[in-house]
Amino acid sequence: MSSSSAEMALTSPTYTALTEAQELKGHDLSMAVATIYDDMDSTMSQITMAMSRYTDLKAAKAPYTFPDGRDPEILCLTGTIPMSYQGNTYHTPIRAWLPIEFPYKAPMCYVVPSVNMKLSPNTPNMEPSSGFLTTPAIVQWNARSYLVNALDEFSRLFSAYPPLHSVSTPATSSYPSYQQPSYSQQQYSAQQPSHVPHSSYGSQQGYGYAGHSHVATSHTQPASSSYQQSSYQQQSQPPPAQEEKLDQDMKLVLRMSLEETVTKKLEGSLKTIRDIKSSHLDDIQSDYHQLEAGEGILQQMLTDLNQQTEAASQHLQKLRQAETDLKTALSNVPTGDVDWSTVVNARSPLERQYIGLLAEDAALSDTLYELRKLFEADHFTLEVYLQNVDRLSRKLFHNRLLQGKARQQGHF
Repeated sequence: MSSSSAEMALTSPTYTALTEAQELKGHDLSMAVATIYDDMDSTMSQITMAMSRYTDLKAAKAPYTFPDGRDPEILCLTGTIPMSYQGNTYHTPIRAWLPIEFPYKAPMCYVVPSVNMKLSPNTPNMEPSSGFLTTPAIVQWNARSYLVNALDEFSRLFSAYPPLHSVSTPATSSYPSYQQPSYSQQQYSAQQPSHVPHSSYGSQQGYGYAGHSHVATSHTQPASSSYQQSSYQQQSQPPPAQEEKLDQDMKLVLRMSLEETVTKKLEGSLKTIRDIKSSHLDDIQSDYHQLEAGEGILQQMLTDLNQQTEAASQHLQKLRQAETDLKTALSNVPTGDVDWSTVVNARSPLERQYIGLLAEDAALSDTLYELRKLFEADHFTLEVYLQNVDRLSRKLFHNRLLQGKARQQGHF
């Protein structure tokens, strides 16, 4: 248990007497949660779950004085929780104060005896002077803990070790005669006890007993006293039935603790397996989506390939037709010497002139090329070469001017 929890268990916090008018419900409860707590959603959810399972619990807002003097107004769940003892159902009054840091910090829970009841010194995980509860659910509290689970643990603990006994019952009994108090009909209004270790706080008023003070004292069991069901005569040894009952109750508590530990471990293992399986499922789903996308791409590629195949088939058909036409044309070409002057037939005098200019252009270009080769071979002098180049170049220039005019007029 943390040092702050220990201080709260030994210190008498100051409470304001709560009345029926201060009970918070519905919108008022939501507004109070939103005003006090940072994690409004988680806090409201935990309060709703606890009050749904334990219908006698009521919510109220009141100041809570901490050991350092702070007294902020926080929420408190007050009422009773059921417990089963010797075949009967009783209702134990409790208060659960929710700190401002809730649900990240554990609630401060107390057993609150009524006027005719006293706290039992034999209940484990409970301060006999204050009723402060330090069960495993409270000591091991973390951000994932639930208030309703702590209340369930209280109910099981109280069933094995009743936390209250009537004032008329000797405090030395290991298992007091647990009489059902007046609040057993789910109409509970109890008093918060004061705590002896810090007398400066004094006696405080409870929820429904305004002006009444009650001081809880520690009960020390004398070595010679024992419990007898039929009478209160002292005996040298406790009856065997009582020892057997004590052993059975201890075994019950140990079994419940073991069951809770095993349950938590199993839940942790199952959560790990679930996370692993979930990760594998996510991978499989991702692969499936990728395969779906790949299938779409392959379908598109197949469609494009079919279109290209069809276009290639059409082009091949055209090439085969052109090949047939070419063979037909070649078969019509006459054999023997060909008069190339008759191969090209001009349709007009302008075309005939243009063809002649093209022939002359080719002849002049060939002549200039041959002249250059002869000059490089030193067949004539530079002067002769330049004179002939000048003359042929002028003719070629004039020829090409005429070609341009002919193309312009004939739109060649």
